[in-house]
Amino acid sequence: MVPPSGADCSIHPQVTIGRNSLIGDRVTHFHPGVVIGDNVTIGDGTTIFPNVSIYDDTSIGARCRIHSGTVIGADWLQLHSGRERQTGSNYFQVGKVVIEDDVEIGANTVWIAGIWSNQNPGEALNSTT
Repeated sequence: MVPPSGADCSIHPQVTIGRNSLIGDRVTHFHPGVVIGDNVTIGDGTTIFPNVSIYDDTSIGARCRIHSGTVIGADWLQLHSGRERQTGSNYFQVGKVVIEDDVEIGANTVWIAGIWSNQNPGEALNSTT
């Protein structure tokens, strides 16, 4: 079953879209290798380039551009160094990522989900600068 999407969308057949995710109007160029989790909202006119991963419960505003290799909403991991080995701790997170309108995110950027509250990079942000 194909999730609901808005009018005039261009979604490549090798894109995975999770349950209860909503895609706005004129969302163009969902390129190959894009993975959209469950309960994700993507606003009108957004472009998502190849191999982007968007985790569950993420919200992306209108007219955003998300470049290749970006990961949005991943868990936060802290590394602990010991004498003999390095171990990692994964923390329970209650926040999610909320990206507002007109945000451009550069290639291979990672936005982790908020530990205590939502991560909100703001409106009209360009992470490539």
